[in-house]
Amino acid sequence: MHHVAGYRSQNQQPALFREGKVFSRSINLGANSITQDFANESKKKFDAAEKIKISEGFVSLGGAYEEPENQDQAAISKIARQFMTRLHIQVNQTMQFYRGQQGGSAPARLFLSGGASIMPYTAQFFAEKLNVPVEYFNPLRNIQIDPSINLEELARVAHSMGEVVGLGLRNLAQCPVELNLMPESTLKWQSFNQKKPYLVASVFSLVAVVAAIGLLFDKLAGAKTEALEALHAEVEPLKQKSQQFDAALASLQKTGKDVDQMVTWMDERYYWADVLTELRGIMTKVETGMKNKLRTDSGIWIEQFVSAAPRENADVTAQPGETAQDKSQAELRAAADEMFRKRYGLSRSVVKPAESSGEQVTVDATGTPARKKKAGPNEVASITITFRAVSLSSVSAEANKEIVYSMLNEIKSSPLFDPDWTDPDGKGIGAEEPPGTFTFGITVGLKRPFKL
Repeated sequence: MHHVAGYRSQNQQPALFREGKVFSRSINLGANSITQDFANESKKKFDAAEKIKISEGFVSLGGAYEEPENQDQAAISKIARQFMTRLHIQVNQTMQFYRGQQGGSAPARLFLSGGASIMPYTAQFFAEKLNVPVEYFNPLRNIQIDPSINLEELARVAHSMGEVVGLGLRNLAQCPVELNLMPESTLKWQSFNQKKPYLVASVFSLVAVVAAIGLLFDKLAGAKTEALEALHAEVEPLKQKSQQFDAALASLQKTGKDVDQMVTWMDERYYWADVLTELRGIMTKVETGMKNKLRTDSGIWIEQFVSAAPRENADVTAQPGETAQDKSQAELRAAADEMFRKRYGLSRSVVKPAESSGEQVTVDATGTPARKKKAGPNEVASITITFRAVSLSSVSAEANKEIVYSMLNEIKSSPLFDPDWTDPDGKGIGAEEPPGTFTFGITVGLKRPFKL
């Protein structure tokens, strides 16, 4: 014969018995959830909801029936049916598991126990759902009761005394269920001692793994060191070759600069000769042009050739705090500059800085200013040339002017001279002098200043 013991208030403990064997399962459902759901829905405190559940609650049987007029009863009945439905599902799953996994058969009878099992219509609900006879479990059926005990009063609560009777019978009969009342801390310590060998083995395994990883990394570090040493042995000769190449490249660049300097010096060696040759060609070309135009011979030659000074005259005036030795050195520098001017024909010109534009302006003996091209230190950037030509005023009144303009245009067209800095010297055409010649000046800018 099989039967199922019912549920308690906190959680349910279905148990199936067969020939002295028991199968038990704990379900985390209790009648307290009915009280809690009702308290939440009706906005009542838990104690008040519990009293209403005990005094007025019942399990709704479903189907077409008239709800009670009392709203609390109607709410509790629906909540209780929902709870019993969830409990029935869990009990049914337990039965299916028992029959499928334990080889049991269908239960022949159902016993209800626990405080909330006496809620009206609970037995009818489970009888309808499980289709088995349902009774209330009375643990005092085979227990001798003292005559002083009110049996009617005891019968009302007998279904909730299963645990008390079972604990009392443990000393009188062999119970198939053992309870361990040892403190939880002691149980944990026993469990730890049981697991200690596995923990020790795990620690040793972890240490072995760490040691293996360390050995692996040590081997990897050794292989890396060997590879770096091999690369260093290959790179070192390349570094030496790179240094040799850098040294050869620096030497080549220095040689190139020296060659360029030598070429520059060679070019400048014949620079003045090229300038004079270019001027002679220009004068010849102008003479030929005038002869073809006026049908008469003309002649042009250079009377004076003056280049700009490379720097200003040194001021040899003693400055405050200047010693006699400093003044003597300044006088020596001034004398050297004067000798330099005499050698290159610069003694007639004095170079003065322009007041606003920064250009050099040469003032000759007559005081007429002439524009000079800018020059760096120790450079000649422009020259002032005084030409003398045969006067052709008897042939044409404008002939002398045509000679001057022709010379000016041809000089500006020359590749050696800068047309932007080539202009008349500002004196104009000189008066005709016997035996029939006149003078005119042109300031010529050099495209490439001559370094002294």
